[in-house]
Amino acid sequence: MCRCLGTTRQAYNGWKKREGDDESDRILVLEILDIMKETRSSYGIKRVAKELKDRGFHVNHKRVERLMKENNIKSRRPKKTQKTTDSNHSFPASEDRLKRRFNPSRPNQVWASDITYLKTRDGWLYLCVWMDLFSRKIVGWSISASLAAGFVCDALTSALTLRPGARLWFTLIEACNTRAMNFASCSGGIS
Repeated sequence: MCRCLGTTRQAYNGWKKREGDDESDRILVLEILDIMKETRSSYGIKRVAKELKDRGFHVNHKRVERLMKENNIKSRRPKKTQKTTDSNHSFPASEDRLKRRFNPSRPNQVWASDITYLKTRDGWLYLCVWMDLFSRKIVGWSISASLAAGFVCDALTSALTLRPGARLWFTLIEACNTRAMNFASCSGGIS
């Protein structure tokens, strides 16, 4: 047969071996895609190779690397997070007047607030919420494009509008952005 094809026996055997590799490569690629789906593309080459070995395949990381490159299979790298807290400030730590008692006996007795950061296509947005610790309901909120302390006051004002006449303690989750804020202007004398 090799004489008819005009080739050597080694070339023919090499071609047959590569043909078998193509089939096993296709099977491995399907397994790699399955692993990447299960791990949400978080595994790199070496972890994928280890997972394939755990599934009974005899591969090394170089073959996995080649198959992933040829099929444009990439792992996702974790995105860098934005540092948002500045601990170098001269503001004193706020007193814990709540003493870890997070279960008040009636509504509008204790409210808590926190700020969270939302990444959007246009940049960061900042969300401040006020929660009634009795009902665990959000009673006021505000969104801002900057961390100016005024938007915390806007959220408190919206909460006081929804719950007029509230006599309560409130606490801010530790955030240096709000420590310097004077709530007397918007809190209506809340203690």
